Amino acid sequence: MRPLTLLLLACDGGGDPPPVVPDPPDPAVCATVGPAPGMRRLTRFEYDRATSDLLGEAVTFGADLPVEVGSWEGLAASQAISPLLVDGWWRAAASLGERFAAAGRTRLELEDLNLRTGEPTTLAGHPGDWWTVTVSAGSTSLPIPLPPLTPGRYRFTTHASWTTGFAKGNPPPTVTWRVAGVDSEAVPLAGTYDAPMDLVHELTLDGEIGVELIVSRREDDFAGVALDAVRIEGPLGGEPGPGRWSACALEASDLDGCARRVLTHLADRAWRRPPTEEEVAGLLDLVALAVDEGDAVEVGVALAARAALLSPHFLLRVEEPADAPRFATPAELASRLSFTLWASIPDDELRACADAGELTPDGAGPCGLDAQVTRMLAHPRADALVHDLGRQWLGVEQAATLSRDAARYPQMSPALGASLRDSAYGVLQLARAEDADLRELVDGGWTWADAEIARLYGAAPPAAPGRIDLPPDRRGLLGSAFFLAVTSHPDQSSPVLRGKWILDRLLCDPPDTPPPGIPQLPESASSGGVREALAAHRADPGCAVCHDRIDPLGLPLEGYDALGQGRDRYEDGSTVETTSEVDGAPIDGLADLAAHLAADPAVPACVVRHAATWAWDRLPTPADAALLAAVQEEAEASGFTLDGLARALVMADPLRCVSAGEAP
Repeated sequence: MRPLTLLLLACDGGGDPPPVVPDPPDPAVCATVGPAPGMRRLTRFEYDRATSDLLGEAVTFGADLPVEVGSWEGLAASQAISPLLVDGWWRAAASLGERFAAAGRTRLELEDLNLRTGEPTTLAGHPGDWWTVTVSAGSTSLPIPLPPLTPGRYRFTTHASWTTGFAKGNPPPTVTWRVAGVDSEAVPLAGTYDAPMDLVHELTLDGEIGVELIVSRREDDFAGVALDAVRIEGPLGGEPGPGRWSACALEASDLDGCARRVLTHLADRAWRRPPTEEEVAGLLDLVALAVDEGDAVEVGVALAARAALLSPHFLLRVEEPADAPRFATPAELASRLSFTLWASIPDDELRACADAGELTPDGAGPCGLDAQVTRMLAHPRADALVHDLGRQWLGVEQAATLSRDAARYPQMSPALGASLRDSAYGVLQLARAEDADLRELVDGGWTWADAEIARLYGAAPPAAPGRIDLPPDRRGLLGSAFFLAVTSHPDQSSPVLRGKWILDRLLCDPPDTPPPGIPQLPESASSGGVREALAAHRADPGCAVCHDRIDPLGLPLEGYDALGQGRDRYEDGSTVETTSEVDGAPIDGLADLAAHLAADPAVPACVVRHAATWAWDRLPTPADAALLAAVQEEAEASGFTLDGLARALVMADPLRCVSAGEAP
């Protein structure tokens, strides 16, 4: 089947379930605000998070998808669906489908278990054959490296036989399973080579434990034991955990049983809504197709899982069309909340609240919007606030791909680039963990550092990566090696790039794009000529309109080179000057600049604006001025923390409203 054919099959959902309309609707509210666009595709980051949560294991297929255009990945301008993207989705879904099928496999061939045994035991054979264990005396132990399984009670079925060797009248060997050092009952292996048998044990598995298969004989006997397969079923009587469906056994003769159950479960979680009977039937048809072609049932499940993950109901955040502005349905609101706060799919509790129709702004109890937002912010998945917002707002990932002139900066390496990136994420994580006021990001006297970053600061390396106090000449983000490095050229620092970054990321007042033909700063700018070069730019009225704003913010940071290391002289020996004037205030160096910006009311307003762009997937407009002011007021009332700001944004009307005309 060609890729495009299966993609179209996956897109033909057979109709969606009717929406659950919140009670009471309030169209008047939603008619007065600009809603967050509900219909958009998953970003690369969201794709990784969602597929990892579906499988119950970390996967990174999103890294192979095309990079979004622009800083804000959720904006329509960044959301093109190109042939390259469709091809990436196709390849990722194929691998993910196979992983999903393998995650629930209940029959594990011995070669799949990658058995390793020591002397004198040997395993003979090749994949597809039986494995032979020769036991001449005592007991032989075979360690079994099981894949991750949900804790619970499991049934282990060992398909095996034995040859009697020389003493044909002697009793058969026994098979025992040893779990966490405790032996199960020894079961005699009565099956001979022409009549193998299944030996059944029930064992309790709990966490990461050692599992061994023990084959025993009396010391004076000899036996050859042949093992064909080990079947593991469970947890018995339980429900599958995240990414696992081993609570039932796939059988080609009963596709309407286990296969229906596991694919319905996958579609329900992946599509963020219950699949229709017609949609489930379409997935089961793919399983039947594979079985009819002679493939194992797991191959069919992998094919159906691939189709589910190629559906627009997974790849896109699909919402019901609206004839008039309305509140989002509980299911839509659950998806918006989870992708904003977690960058992933809703968990079982959030879905249950939505399915019950109780996830509403005015809902009381544990399923009310306020209670669920509180729970979600306390959940480990809320680290997306750091990694998703931080990546887009601050451009954190730029640090990992930095290049530097090897002659001037021999210490630059991929490891240092990763440390620079980690330091930016680390600062945001510390701010969140300590409920710090976000203004401390501008003027705080602390940061995150590992040994590499501490060395750039001239500080003693910490015992473990984490919080350190900054020296007096460094403050907040502007003094971080991350910021100073990503706003430099490979061979020299750049007051222009640094000033533009501050105007854009901290003041929301970016300069216009320079006209074509503007020359770069000359090489002399790394040898003390930077002020003269910038003054020449400002002498041109066409350049001054931007440089009069950029240069005063960048020049105070000249005390740091292109890798963020402190300096007081340039390479030619000339003295570094760090004075300027910003908004009429004299500034000398980083500490003065950081203090000035920390007191500027434009900075917290800009932080709110950027966070709103990220949370609402649209650029704020002049009509949003009162709404943004209300969000800022609410966030500041709770200390202007990252979690407080996120709460104010997801409780605001744009995330709760759907505009008229939006359709899949």
